[in-house]
Amino acid sequence: MLKYLIPFLSAFFLTIILIEGFIWIAKKIRWQGRNSLRHIHRRNASRVGGLAMILAFNAIIFLNKDLVLTPEIYGFMLGAIVLLAIGFWDDVKEIYWKIQLFFQISLAILVFILGIRIYYITNPLTGGIINLDNGIGVIFSIGLVIFWILTIMNAINWLDGIDGTAGGVS
Repeated sequence: MLKYLIPFLSAFFLTIILIEGFIWIAKKIRWQGRNSLRHIHRRNASRVGGLAMILAFNAIIFLNKDLVLTPEIYGFMLGAIVLLAIGFWDDVKEIYWKIQLFFQISLAILVFILGIRIYYITNPLTGGIINLDNGIGVIFSIGLVIFWILTIMNAINWLDGIDGTAGGVS
């Protein structure tokens, strides 16, 4: 358990340190988010929390000698970086929802291709296991992965308009 607790706590505290530093820099250069119909902030809020989280997370993954970097982990890291870039673009210039949806679906497909997928589900009626790793099951699996990733991304995106909520949930 310590093998995972130390990297988790390291990433957590590094994120806190980076967020504080990035907020300070954002205030100095006057780069803060604006209020709009999509964002309900009491005052202009700095939008650098995602950058701090991704930098800390990726740094700890690369620095942890005990962690084996598998294609799934690379897929997760690549997905997080792409999401960061899309989020940054959306903060600078609000992206039309159809463009966001296109990127989200593309990212979910990429993550599936890189090995993050649902291999089986349990049948709630019989308790039996349904294999999704071959034949038509793969199509069902990719649909579930896309649905799951889009649901989580958009739930957090909807929370992003309220001060501090998206970062706390993430």
